[in-house]
Amino acid sequence: MEALLNQGKYIAVPKVSGKQIEFYAISGKKDLEEGVMGIMEPKSTCLKVCDPDAPVIVPGIAFDREGNRLGYGGGYYDRFFEREPSHPRLAIAYDFQLFERIPAESHDKRVDRIITPKG
Repeated sequence: MEALLNQGKYIAVPKVSGKQIEFYAISGKKDLEEGVMGIMEPKSTCLKVCDPDAPVIVPGIAFDREGNRLGYGGGYYDRFFEREPSHPRLAIAYDFQLFERIPAESHDKRVDRIITPKG
């Protein structure tokens, strides 16, 4: 995140709002505070952004090669991608987080690409 900010890129991070997530621009760690489940979120003074073609890094506990993911159980990203489906969806994971098959339901949104230390 810091490397991208140093390159002059803007970063938007999620903030939980009810059962949805919304993204806000930040300029560094000083713009973050503890939010839902102890996860750092943008402060209320940050600018809400909407860029439907921006790539989104999607968190997860485990992934399979089909792009299925095991998240944290809230469905926030599934609902977000239902509202804004055109975002490229990326996951950054360690190799031990990749499995042959992750159970998925019809409402689960897959990631487009999984990036690991080995590729």
